Amino acid sequence: MDSGRELGFLGILFRAGKLTIGSRIETSLRRGVLLVKAKDADSRESRRLLSKAASRSIPVYEAPYGKAELGRALGREEVSLALLTDKKALKGLGKENA
Repeated sequence: MDSGRELGFLGILFRAGKLTIGSRIETSLRRGVLLVKAKDADSRESRRLLSKAASRSIPVYEAPYGKAELGRALGREEVSLALLTDKKALKGLGKENA
């Protein structure tokens, strides 16, 4: 899936409530199936959440787009991390083996 289609699909998932961003990621980790990381995400908070996701064996997808592009797709200024909480959506992203 190319980046544009992938970003569009993530936007749909976000509006459907199947993708979590920001401070809600930590509380949703128990339901998480994939953590999407923007290629330029490198804050202390991002590293902390990546560590927590790893401790819960949640795979991380290193996206080919930056925070600004991911943010635009989700209706925000910038988004570093997004947590997918719907297993069925993995297939739509082509990450069912993640």
